[in-house]
Amino acid sequence: VWRKPVGLRPLWYHRAPNMRRFAASAAHVAPMPGSWTQRVAEMDSLAAMGNVAGVEPLFHSLIAEAPGRSRFLHNMVLKACANSGDTGKAAEWFARMRERRVGA
Repeated sequence: VWRKPVGLRPLWYHRAPNMRRFAASAAHVAPMPGSWTQRVAEMDSLAAMGNVAGVEPLFHSLIAEAPGRSRFLHNMVLKACANSGDTGKAAEWFARMRERRVGA
């Protein structure tokens, strides 16, 4: 059985020195602090914990920047309501969705 000798690298490693840097940096790309992606990730983690009070301010700041993502953001708030067990707040947010004609 043939085994790859220890220490051998793939061909692209020797041919493209810039590719080494790219492979190392592309392994994990963290969102920029304060970016839309990072705030959505924060909103998702708060929603998973059921923190409606923390999700609502993020919702209002994000919806102002990306009104086209309205359904996605409303569903994140509904997720927070569901995880907190607050059915009254969920019904209130669902009514807002219907008023704004946002599909669930």
